[in-house]
Amino acid sequence: MSVKIKWLIVMMRAWMKEVRLFDVDLEERMIGKEARSDFKKDVRRFLSNLVNFSLYLKKSPADQRKEVARKFLNNLNGWLYRRKLNQRKIKSRLHNYLYEGILFPFSPEGNVSSTLIVRIIHQDVTVFETKTRAPYRMIVETIE
Repeated sequence: MSVKIKWLIVMMRAWMKEVRLFDVDLEERMIGKEARSDFKKDVRRFLSNLVNFSLYLKKSPADQRKEVARKFLNNLNGWLYRRKLNQRKIKSRLHNYLYEGILFPFSPEGNVSSTLIVRIIHQDVTVFETKTRAPYRMIVETIE
């Protein structure tokens, strides 16, 4: 084999290695983009569920509201847990933290830090009453 052919083979192998590394990097970036998109959707879904549940709770009989709230928060807690087991978390090493909980934004301006909610303590719910809805207080476990 001539020197030119050996050199060409070495260059082709190096190029193929770079292509494989680029493919892995591209796949990781795509998974990361999907993870961020899923995370944003999940935060919106989580917040809208909390607000809409207050309106739903008003329609329940007053003596059953606390039990209905416990069941709802228990289901929401199960949803948070299932998010941790998401298959994309396993594939995405860089974005695992997106699946550890839900960021709860405390300020729309962003000048107050958000908190990562990892668990809802559904047993300690308190339901209040107003004219239009039934606000509730829930206790959550957080990570900063």
